[in-house]
Amino acid sequence: NQGTLTSEEILSKILTSDLRDYLGNKILIDKAALEGRQAVIIHLWASWCGPCVNEVPELIEYSNKNPGVKFIIISLDEYRDDIAKFLKSFPEFNSEKFLKIWDGSSGISKFLNADRLPMSVIIRKDKREPQVVRSAVGWASFRL
Repeated sequence: NQGTLTSEEILSKILTSDLRDYLGNKILIDKAALEGRQAVIIHLWASWCGPCVNEVPELIEYSNKNPGVKFIIISLDEYRDDIAKFLKSFPEFNSEKFLKIWDGSSGISKFLNADRLPMSVIIRKDKREPQVVRSAVGWASFRL
């Protein structure tokens, strides 16, 4: 249950899972790269989710203004082609600022109890409990 997961448990699951990028290649995450950040934002989305699509420009802008935050964006799309088409519309979402994961097996989304999209899990360095937002985030006015 998401309400009982600590930030440490969530990061541990991300670091120990068999993660794949949008092309199906294995991803290895450097634990130190996450620990050295002010915050880690895990953002679950899908190309078929209207609120997800609407939120992307503000999320990109937020990432530009907050270099101390690491973004892990997790697509719940069923097909790789849908992700590829989406990224053509938002090429900056495909940049190195975002660690891109394809949760084709739904392992991460089930672990996080993602019952709706978009969903963001905000893990702050100074807090044990993550902040979970089960809707679009107003990234333009969001403050850590």
